[in-house]
Amino acid sequence: DTTMKELIAEWTTTTQIAPHNLMLWNYTERKNMTMRPNRMFALDLNETPKADAVEKYTEEIIRRHQIPTNEKLKSVSSIYDRIGDLLPKKRQFLLLDKTKTTLIPSPDVASVGKTEGKHVLIALKYFDIVNQRLYFVDWILCHTTNRVEHIARYIDRRLIPSTKQSRF
Repeated sequence: DTTMKELIAEWTTTTQIAPHNLMLWNYTERKNMTMRPNRMFALDLNETPKADAVEKYTEEIIRRHQIPTNEKLKSVSSIYDRIGDLLPKKRQFLLLDKTKTTLIPSPDVASVGKTEGKHVLIALKYFDIVNQRLYFVDWILCHTTNRVEHIARYIDRRLIPSTKQSRF
């Protein structure tokens, strides 16, 4: 069974995103049975394995995929958590590059400059009425204390000026 550490190594190779820039989001199922990336989680990539986890399985057992699974975990908390131990609905992840995601700082003075706390991932999109097409514009990460005016300020002061040259 694959550990999160092995998955992260595979994802960084496939996506060409450095491990420290890889943002992982869990999907959650909503009441209307749709899925949404709802919770970002961070793992310590330098975590050392617990002694019982290392001694528990031999190389032969791992190679032959004979590790028993226990589908009870609701979330990942360690790079040594095994995917088979997660509930099946919790095995879906969204991978994003931190360098291509804009963080809108919290308006709360006490948390300025900090990235801790609950964040919301927003996909900014533009709908072209004439051509009837939807265009993706940007990923932004907002603290839950942000309001619409903070997002509007970002669009007006940073996003539009930075993309103006590419439109003409």
